[in-house]
Amino acid sequence: MRGRRHAAVTALAAALALPGGVALAGPARSSAPPPPFGVFEVVAGPGGRELQVEARFEKGAGDRLELEAGTGPFVTGAEYATDGAWQPAAVAGDGMDVPGCGRAACRVRYTFQLDRAARALNNHGIAFAHGEALLAPPSTWLPRPGGERPLDRPPAATTADAAGTVSPGAGRYVLHVRTPEGLRFVTGLFPVRGAPGTFALDQLPNTPYAGFAAFDVSEVPVRGGTVQVAVGPGTRALAPAAVAAWVQRCAGAVAGYYGRPPLPRYTVIVLVGSRRPVGFGTAMGYGGGAILVWISAGASEGDLARSWVLVHEMVHLGFPNVPRRQHWMEEGLATYVEPVARLRAGLIGEDELWNGLAKGLPNGLLRPGESGLDDARRWGPLYWGGALFWFLADVQIRERTHNRKSLEDALRGILAAGGSMSVWWTPERVLEEGDRATGVPVLRELYDGFGRAYMAVDLDALWGRLGVAIVDGKPVKREAPLAAVRDALAQGDSTARPR
Repeated sequence: MRGRRHAAVTALAAALALPGGVALAGPARSSAPPPPFGVFEVVAGPGGRELQVEARFEKGAGDRLELEAGTGPFVTGAEYATDGAWQPAAVAGDGMDVPGCGRAACRVRYTFQLDRAARALNNHGIAFAHGEALLAPPSTWLPRPGGERPLDRPPAATTADAAGTVSPGAGRYVLHVRTPEGLRFVTGLFPVRGAPGTFALDQLPNTPYAGFAAFDVSEVPVRGGTVQVAVGPGTRALAPAAVAAWVQRCAGAVAGYYGRPPLPRYTVIVLVGSRRPVGFGTAMGYGGGAILVWISAGASEGDLARSWVLVHEMVHLGFPNVPRRQHWMEEGLATYVEPVARLRAGLIGEDELWNGLAKGLPNGLLRPGESGLDDARRWGPLYWGGALFWFLADVQIRERTHNRKSLEDALRGILAAGGSMSVWWTPERVLEEGDRATGVPVLRELYDGFGRAYMAVDLDALWGRLGVAIVDGKPVKREAPLAAVRDALAQGDSTARPR
């Protein structure tokens, strides 16, 4: 039985031409893009429980291919060929020995037991099961050349059109996935134009979330980009159209803040089964972007409208991945920008912004002995210390440029330079691009004073300069030296910047 399945995959991979006549490998013609370094053909079995994987690599893949940590036990029947003859490939730990693949083009094939992996690992970043849905980034079930690391440059796939598709030839790798009738495969990778079920990727570590299920899938336009909405199976009060409309509103708020969608295309996977109306959310990038968010079976449209979770996750997509010590940059940015973006889009009132910041920011203050946000390990500095960093940056940029520039300009500059969640950057590059966009070194100075060292922040004095006071639980605005900065921050730059 296994042999017949592999024979079918091999026949497909031998042609390596996808629907529409798009050739994905073979000799390059003068007018055609060069072939990708690796091509993956994946055939999903019933329910996606087993994946038949065949890969073809050009010369230089190396004699050992890496697998995602902990997934080696779920790879069975592995074989490889460098000269047309298939022979067993030893799977040891989280790697696969393929002698000769470093010196010549080679093929690899195996079965990945996705259902077993999902239920055994139960890890949102690697593989897990949610009812009938099996969720795992492609990097979980695809092999990669040893030593490959996340990119620090914009991937070729970011040259996408308004529908978020890329031309054939984009990307170092090409992935083609086939599913049986009734099963859908969704992913945050960029799809190849004119080739259904085909995706481009520049790297294999840490690819965006993906899943196999009977998803209800729709595409919603957002300010020149596209968001794929995949609603998982399960009984729920809301129709898929209502869920898609919520995703579109949240995406519009984030695109409004950044001045563009954070990615030309990304995927939001909505899973039913949270205790709260809108529960946990998480985003994952590198080579694209996808968000997982949970809702309850009884969630109403009002419940979705009141939630901050999805906007928070979408903000992440517009900022590069940074090292773990600077994770506060990512979480703090989403914590700070989320209410501002929702306010600008009319999803909340101004009172909610100031009340939220006044209540939350004290949690981010460093304690004596903590040598900067980089070394703080508590929840408060991670989320609210990071939020305080970006709030201070917004205020100082506006103050020093007389409201001509703001944090939006810094973040839009970072995004314009390719700094989305699809790439990995050093914190120094983030600061450099942001300060270049505003013309003032606020981010660098704040990082030296607050990120790398202990810095006391007098929040009462800051609120006094902004003219914001909380009286009986309600924000009251007063005349103050930075009242114009306060109003521009809340209402949008067009109300305060000189014309």
